[in-house]
Amino acid sequence: MGGLIGLVLFGLASLTAQASEGCEFQNSLQDLAWIHNNPPSNDYSENLRAELVVRKKIFNQLIDCGIAEATGLQSSIQSVSVDSPEMKDSQNRLSSKFGDAINYYRLQKTLVGDLGIEGSKQFSKDIKEWRSSNYAPLAELGKNFVIFRKNQDLMETAHKRLNQIEQTLRILKVTDNETVRIILQNAQDNFGKAKSDNDRAQQIFRQLSWPNDSSQLAESSLAYLKETYQNFFDIRNELGKIISGAH
Repeated sequence: MGGLIGLVLFGLASLTAQASEGCEFQNSLQDLAWIHNNPPSNDYSENLRAELVVRKKIFNQLIDCGIAEATGLQSSIQSVSVDSPEMKDSQNRLSSKFGDAINYYRLQKTLVGDLGIEGSKQFSKDIKEWRSSNYAPLAELGKNFVIFRKNQDLMETAHKRLNQIEQTLRILKVTDNETVRIILQNAQDNFGKAKSDNDRAQQIFRQLSWPNDSSQLAESSLAYLKETYQNFFDIRNELGKIISGAH
């Protein structure tokens, strides 16, 4: 009995660790541990039944948590604005995939009541494998899609700012100033790299394929945007020096 429940504890602890943050399983796992350390009966069958009750409770909590997690991500995906028919199509397809995940969870929940002890062990294994191979990459793609779409405002603002700076420098006739020219070139290069990574990420979301590097591309694009804005700041400081006659 002890070895069996020990394996159960390990398996369920591993499975619940994959669930979304904010879902509470600790009390139920402690209940299972209590049965392990303090069998309620000298009857082996009764102890298995007591264990199965707690396991089913954990399964139901896990599935409810999974549904809430998938529903939240689906809602986040649906709420972001898109600027092209292609990205709207990606948004709809991605949202639909989360709908499939929610339906999977709901189907699994209908099976919990009929599980026996051996069936519950296979059930735990199957959900864990499904989350690892199917849901986890989908969840990562969904989160990255939301981040990517929100980043588009930053890209658009940086592009407008770069155009305004280029126009201002021409009006002030300081484009021949070597320091300004170098900083402006850096700003143009950094924005170009940010846009390149952003475009590559957009292609991933059009295809909705994984594994992918959408997370790294989003981070890299933001890093280049940060450098671009630093270049803007440096140009402003340099202009201040020129205008004040420091150079």
